Amino acid sequence: MRPHAPLALFAARIILSYVTGMKIHARTAALAAVLALAGCAPSIRHFGGAVAGDPRASFVMAPGNDAAAIAAVHDALVSAGRVETADAAQRIEVGFAVRPRRLALTVPDGAGGNTTVSPEAKAPPSFCHRQAYVLTVAMIDRTTGAVVRRTGAITSRCHGAPATVLPLLAKAALANQA
Repeated sequence: MRPHAPLALFAARIILSYVTGMKIHARTAALAAVLALAGCAPSIRHFGGAVAGDPRASFVMAPGNDAAAIAAVHDALVSAGRVETADAAQRIEVGFAVRPRRLALTVPDGAGGNTTVSPEAKAPPSFCHRQAYVLTVAMIDRTTGAVVRRTGAITSRCHGAPATVLPLLAKAALANQA
């Protein structure tokens, strides 16, 4: 259940009682509905390319600075049927950032244009300062060093603990692995 579900249920009860004839002030019902909608977290969006090569290939996790993000991606890969081995064909690199939601990151694509590697996070109106929670995953061929696939997921939320959203971001980023 979403963290704001009790607030949404409260707002629904107020609106239902207002509609059914109980005497509740219209502004109170409207305010409760706005608060319930403003508190709902938007969905997590996937971005990046399609699977290249065998999605069930073995992998090895690259070391990094964010152990929680690496663990979330590792768990998502294992749950998708992939196996971690020391002599794996792919190295998995993980990046996680909390950044302003209106910031989009682009890189040159080599053909004179730019490729968006991390899009702007969409968010409904709210009463809090929303930030973008962005997880990126790069799958690197260990023989050639080429990026086989770059993918990720993004959501916009009120400031909170990243640990609550990391497993959801990892699952969304790797959604088309299986």
